[in-house]
Amino acid sequence: MKKIALISALIIFASPSAFASNIEITEVFPNPEGPDKNNEWIEIYNNTSIEIDIKEYKINNKDLPNGKISPHTYAIIDNIPLKNSKNTLLLTNNQNQTIDSVTYPNVIESKSYTKALINNSSEWIWTTPSKNTQNPTFRKLTGRITDPPQKNHFYFNNLKIYFSKNFSTSLIKALFKKDQQFQITINEKKELIYFRIISSPKIKNKKQKSNLVNHALA
Repeated sequence: MKKIALISALIIFASPSAFASNIEITEVFPNPEGPDKNNEWIEIYNNTSIEIDIKEYKINNKDLPNGKISPHTYAIIDNIPLKNSKNTLLLTNNQNQTIDSVTYPNVIESKSYTKALINNSSEWIWTTPSKNTQNPTFRKLTGRITDPPQKNHFYFNNLKIYFSKNFSTSLIKALFKKDQQFQITINEKKELIYFRIISSPKIKNKKQKSNLVNHALA
């Protein structure tokens, strides 16, 4: 679990990480439910073995608050406004060198753009915010539905997968056909987070069929 301490607009908490060295951006929360002001935040991480003074750094030319990050520690920066449309964040040092950057697409309300581990590689994905917990780990699988879907689960390559969102029975039957080919992303609880249809189901309405290719569910 991350240890939390407040310094001005800086929240610091420790946790192990599997990401690259130096300070980096690990999570962005640009569009909270309700008012954005004072509720948006950026998570950064010190993946070095030394303490780093973040007042030497900027994000998009905005100074970070005074404070230091211990080795292998996270910090939440909540004094930088974030756009609700496609946006690039640049983390720079006092020599104006870019240390890290991330571009997030159009935002999803109440979701964070997270640098997660998927099949042991870091990837950015919209998911449930992990502000006070370690960034999530996911598995990406390719295969087929081996048993017709039920109300809250289906079988994929004979592995029981749970829906992370409630669907109507008719929608489930339309999207998840037995023997249909998918690429899916699941969390540690085997809950479906994202799926991509590889072989589309036979749907008479071509317009509906074209809209079923990519889906983020978390």
